[in-house]
Amino acid sequence: MTAALTAGAWFSFTIAHWPTVTAAIAKIPEDAWTPITYPNAIADPTTGELVSDAHVAEVPFTVFTSRKTGQQVACRLVVRRVKRLNGNAKTGQDTLFATWRYHAFITNSTLNTTDADVEHRQHAVVDYLDVGVMPMLCGSA
Repeated sequence: MTAALTAGAWFSFTIAHWPTVTAAIAKIPEDAWTPITYPNAIADPTTGELVSDAHVAEVPFTVFTSRKTGQQVACRLVVRRVKRLNGNAKTGQDTLFATWRYHAFITNSTLNTTDADVEHRQHAVVDYLDVGVMPMLCGSA
């Protein structure tokens, strides 16, 4: 992150669900979520379910808060939420209330929330190819 900031570049990193992240997500008001539809379904990294629509929102966030003030980084916490599907529900059984899976990332980009999420998702596809598929294709896995 330091190298990106020093170079004046944007960064986009997935962030773990630390208590500070979970608390920030919980404070996002319901009316702050914007629907987003992906042109091609993507696989949820946690469940493997295909996702074609979700909601995104963001809040200001500071990382490295345990460090000295000069080492802390103010950025944006962008969150994508996807409805959990109840695979155990019987056909025709409606959901009583929605529950969500959350994917959070931090960024310093100036893109709007939806575009920042799309850009971040494109990184995930490249990372998947770099770490998962490409070594197999190149015979180094």
